[in-house]
Order: sequence, then C-alpha cells, then structure tokens
Amino acid sequence: MAPEGNGRARVGAPQFADRTGWWRRLWPEAAPLHRQGQPQGPPPGAAFALSVHAERDSVALLDAAAYKEPSTKQASEALEKWGAQRPTLVVLEGEETVALKSFRNIERVAVGEATAVGVADLVGAASLVISQKALEVLQQRCRRQASRNEQRRR
Repeated sequence: MAPEGNGRARVGAPQFADRTGWWRRLWPEAAPLHRQGQPQGPPPGAAFALSVHAERDSVALLDAAAYKEPSTKQASEALEKWGAQRPTLVVLEGEETVALKSFRNIERVAVGEATAVGVADLVGAASLVISQKALEVLQQRCRRQASRNEQRRR
C-alpha cells in the first residue's frame, strides 16, 4: 500500500500579522501604550561598543607612523608590553599598510580597516588597538549614525 499524503506537515493558519508585526510598521501609533515614552535603550551600536572598551581600559592608541617597515616582532612586543587581552582587534586606516602587515600574522589578533569594522567586531574583541586616523573615521561614523537615529525618532 502507498502511504497517504505527500509527506509535508500540515501547518495551521499563518496568523501573518501577529508573527511579522507588519501592521506595527504601517501604524506605529498602534504600539502598546506601556512602551511609548520609554527610553530607547543603549546608544548606537559602534559608539556603545567603543564606550564599553573605554570603561574597561581595553583600548590603546597606536602610532602607525612608527612602523617604517613590516615587523611582526615589533607589533607582538607592543601588544605584550601593553598587556592586551586576546582576541584583539587592530583598527587601522586604509593607508596604514605597514602597520597592517605587522599585526596580521599574530595569533588571535584581527586587523580591520576603520570603514569596514562593524559592531560585532568591536564587541567580539577583548581589547582594541586603534590608530589615530582610524579613531577619527570611527568617530565620524558614530556621529553620522547618531544623527540618523535622532532623525528617525522625530
């Protein structure tokens, strides 16, 4: 005898509106009243992650100009001297290729460009080493994100 059915599980009514909340995006004033007027939570992601690193003293500024030629030994000694906890994220600006080459082969050290580093990278690192140029780029990104969030709230 052949089995009955087509092998697919039956699913009840989709209740689409309840599962996806599409109606909340169309009618934001229909949000529950107990949620209105409450604080919006932590600051934007990257700014929040940077502030957490600052509170923990797990941020170091790097003078990328001090690296005249690639030297993994020099980079490794600098991290050990500072006492950086691993995993470490080194954030550099695109032009700082000599420093990038110095840090890229060290175990449990990730190197990223300031324009490409995301919130998950910042949060996932136990310590953060950042060049002055990269810090300026990140601060600019955080300011832009904060102004966008402020415009959305209005």
